[in-house]
Amino acid sequence: MNVRSMSDIARAALRCSVPLALAVGSASSAAAASTDSALYLLTDASAYEVGCFACACPVRSSSFQGSFRLRFVSADPQFSVYAVEHLDAVVLLDGKPTPVTGSGEYRIGGEVALMQELKLELVIGDRGPQNFDSGLAPGGAEFPAAIAASVAAHGFACFDTAFRVDAKQSNVGVPDPRRGGPAARAIPNPFRDRTELRFAMPVAASATVSILDAQGRELRSLVRGARLEAGPQRLLWDGRAEDGASAPPGLYFARLSSPAAAWSRRLVKLE
Repeated sequence: MNVRSMSDIARAALRCSVPLALAVGSASSAAAASTDSALYLLTDASAYEVGCFACACPVRSSSFQGSFRLRFVSADPQFSVYAVEHLDAVVLLDGKPTPVTGSGEYRIGGEVALMQELKLELVIGDRGPQNFDSGLAPGGAEFPAAIAASVAAHGFACFDTAFRVDAKQSNVGVPDPRRGGPAARAIPNPFRDRTELRFAMPVAASATVSILDAQGRELRSLVRGARLEAGPQRLLWDGRAEDGASAPPGLYFARLSSPAAAWSRRLVKLE
């Protein structure tokens, strides 16, 4: 995405006496016009945190991996507003991978200083929905290339539950809108040892099918540039990386790239 850094946009907005949100919104609107939504992948800096944020007792932190989509909604004189959609992630609770799903809203802008706010409604495992909020806080200088914000259930109280969201924009899992590729399933999913990818090719074509980790790095190639015939296909992933080592429990993506179709599917490997 060919967009200047947010600090440059902020300085330009001040020189021109234009509300910062309008400068942000103009860049965002161009991005929104080119794609329905953008995919963001959580980096290794993301974390699930439980503990005392306003006093001296410790905060316990565990892995938080996954992805979400961001879709431009609107811009007013102060803020640009985005919908956070299809948040699919995994946290480690007592050493066990636990799914986290949800949606929310992201606001960025301000009249002078750059401010941001992230609100999420999340379902953690079999718990009911919980609301998490960052509050309006300084930040957002790397947007839209990246988002970094922490959200808490109770305003980062003395004892609270929070998520540190550090995500980078990625093309992993974004289907080519010109293709509208066929549906694909993974059975079983979640899985422990192995899962089978089931999909259909609309026509015979060369294809690459890869397994990616939560950060979008290729872990395993199931098919690389081979010709797949038209019709139903089945590919087995044995839960191992290219070097034969067993992949750790967590979130993965299966991705197909082909002149005939393109898709990605979320996979969850259990302990």
